[in-house]
Amino acid sequence: MFTGIITGVGRIVAVHALGSSSTHGKRLSIETPAGYLDDVGLGDSIAQNRWPDGHRSD
Repeated sequence: MFTGIITGVGRIVAVHALGSSSTHGKRLSIETPAGYLDDVGLGDSIAQNRWPDGHRSD
């Protein structure tokens, strides 16, 4: 479980299915405050706490 400090809040702007079956994953497009992800690089960890349907991820 993630116990870090929340430093920003994003908003899901699009959900794209990665296949036709419900067992396939989804790709989320997330909008963040301007400049918020400027220092994020490939392989960095980004935590999320709730899915679009309101279920917790932990």
